[in-house]
Amino acid sequence: RKKMFRAQTYINRLTDDNIAIFLFHGVVQEQSSGLRNYNKKHILESQFEDLLAGLVADGHPVSMNDVVEFCEGELLPPKSFAITFDDGFLNNFEVAAPILERYEIPATFYVTSDFVDRNRMSWADRIDQAFDSVLEISIYVPWRNKRTHAKTKDEKISLLEEIREVVKGDSNYDGDELASLIQTQLGFDEIWNGNGVFDKKMTWNQLRILDNKSLFNVGGHSHTHPVLSHLDENQLRYEISTCINMIGQELDRSIEHFSYPEGMSSSYSSGVINELKKFNIICSPSAEDGVNSVSSDPFKLKRIFVV
Repeated sequence: RKKMFRAQTYINRLTDDNIAIFLFHGVVQEQSSGLRNYNKKHILESQFEDLLAGLVADGHPVSMNDVVEFCEGELLPPKSFAITFDDGFLNNFEVAAPILERYEIPATFYVTSDFVDRNRMSWADRIDQAFDSVLEISIYVPWRNKRTHAKTKDEKISLLEEIREVVKGDSNYDGDELASLIQTQLGFDEIWNGNGVFDKKMTWNQLRILDNKSLFNVGGHSHTHPVLSHLDENQLRYEISTCINMIGQELDRSIEHFSYPEGMSSSYSSGVINELKKFNIICSPSAEDGVNSVSSDPFKLKRIFVV
């Protein structure tokens, strides 16, 4: 948790024969002094710019369309890399995009359609916000048979990480239901709408502005951000079809790119991939760490999570 951000660590992942795809969520001008963003999902603007400057100096930026062509055998320059963002945070538009334009670096923004449509927060961000708003935690979580207490920042973070691990790994638990349960236990109304730099999402109009720029592309990231592999056939179709159709309608074009929510190997499956292909998706990277070779499957691409 105390690990320092070092741009060179990421720049060193570039290789002559493989493509590195970098995964970001947000870029902010200053960090929280509290619990919010403890996992550095949103990196500092200065760190983002340092990293982009180093990547451009050492490597060659490409789009996700170029990555698909690479997977089909197209040769790309040595040390090629792609930039991607998940979820649809407003800071992507306000902070990250102008820097990307300055360096002439393409980027793909994978957005969760319900987050954009109603400025919704993810279940994990809802729980983080609730934990950050009280001095002491005393809650019941379904997989423990006793009330759980947490007072210090480290105790709260340990409990947050346990909750994340359980929800992402066990299909019996719905993240949003759990977030509502925890918010209620801590004395809050159910809070869904995002405000502030760590929660607020882009609007459809802002996405249209991004998508109209030649450097940028918008893709899907589900409708409500569940673990897709946990869903039954009807739920899966709803999440994918609603997302792709809504974004396509708002941007007035067909959507070809997608990324899996959570993105670990257990978060997607052959069934998920087959459903995406029915909607003419050509590529969906995971969040598994690694670089990609010419033989990589465009539906099992690895990404490097920048924190």
